[in-house]
Amino acid sequence: MMGGDSGGPLVDDGLVLIGIASRVKLDVGENIFVPLEQYRKSWTTIAAGETAAARTGKRKAWLGILGDTDEQRVRVRRVQAESP
Repeated sequence: MMGGDSGGPLVDDGLVLIGIASRVKLDVGENIFVPLEQYRKSWTTIAAGETAAARTGKRKAWLGILGDTDEQRVRVRRVQAESP
């Protein structure tokens, strides 16, 4: 959900999961946690193949290449004109 997600749990004093650590720093005031309900909504959206861009009618992220892979390399077969 955010760059550098650590994925660690945030629990209340009854050991009930209430959030997921998103950024962990030495200074406790800089830590960020995602509330569990927000995480569930985001996960459901991601698992369904949706993105915020798709919900707003914008195109999903794409690179504009076609290729294949084997055990040792990735081979680019075609690059779409004017693609990223």
